[in-house]
Amino acid sequence: MNNSLSVCIIAKDAEKELERCLSSIKNIANEVILVDTGSKDNTPLIARKKGVKVYSFRWNNDFSAARNEALKYVKNQWVLFIDTDEELVSENLIEFFRLLDEQKKDSYYLQIENLLEGKEKTIVNRCRLFKSNSGYRYRGVIHETPEIDITKTGKIAKEIIYIKHYGYNRHFFDPERKKQRNLALIKGKNALENKIYLLSELDNKTNSQEKINLITEILKFLKQKSEKEISEDLFYAGFYKEAFNTFFLLPDLLTAEKFVLEGIRLFPNELTLLSMAGNLYFQMGNYDLSLNFQQKIISLVKEQNYLQGGVIHEGIKSYGTLYNIALCFKAKGDFVQAINFAKEAVKSNPDFAPAVKLSEGY
Repeated sequence: MNNSLSVCIIAKDAEKELERCLSSIKNIANEVILVDTGSKDNTPLIARKKGVKVYSFRWNNDFSAARNEALKYVKNQWVLFIDTDEELVSENLIEFFRLLDEQKKDSYYLQIENLLEGKEKTIVNRCRLFKSNSGYRYRGVIHETPEIDITKTGKIAKEIIYIKHYGYNRHFFDPERKKQRNLALIKGKNALENKIYLLSELDNKTNSQEKINLITEILKFLKQKSEKEISEDLFYAGFYKEAFNTFFLLPDLLTAEKFVLEGIRLFPNELTLLSMAGNLYFQMGNYDLSLNFQQKIISLVKEQNYLQGGVIHEGIKSYGTLYNIALCFKAKGDFVQAINFAKEAVKSNPDFAPAVKLSEGY
């Protein structure tokens, strides 16, 4: 247990999942804080029996407000946020506590393993751990993130500690209900960040025109900001990703190209945007240009402990991009290179069936 670490949780009607979450953190912190946003079940009672400090907070349709409320009660130097539908996996607590004692960073990204249907999963990096006296606070009605200084942050390897997230598994939640909740929280809100979140929640098939109208509206907001303001805040990279996806799926590839290239101009090292450009040019049949973007991703990942973009799917950083490079070489008729890169993809993820098949010459 570490006397410099507090764990914060926000919860509502979470009695079915709370014990698993609390059991996973019982050996890492001497202070656990739960902000209850209006439970009608036994969530507060279960938490108090486990020695958790429970505080009530009147829900105001803003997840950031609830998280920032929890920060008010933190007494320790470091704070870790975890949700009730998650559990912490501690593989090397000695090394974890050593990182906290080093004082070289003021925040850390942790790997979040999203468990999907069957054996499927995605892995993303998110900042969940930071110094409580750093002044960092959450923003965003939904998809809330702490506003950290990326030059002072680090990444904790999965071999040390990571989080399992069950909330995308249909056995644990209703995806349509969650989506409708998110839409209700952000529809009609005029703040720029809420409009960008709304863009990400709307369905491309049934709301394509609404999304196009929203993109036009967001562009008007962005014109009020300088390029420096935009490029220094990775949050805005999300707009270019969503705008790209909207037009790519219509499909309107030329407009999609416009948005992804503008996004890359502003955020030249953002891996997801680079991957989108690679995919776009592959679809257009420009395999050399697709290769340029895909290979830049691999170079960036090799050059640095890559964090820019925050939420980046593991496949983009490794096996997915290697497989896409293999597909480009296959399309160009270079089967030797195609098989070689497919083999590299398999080394990164032996369970990735498409790469396994290509690596065997099929």
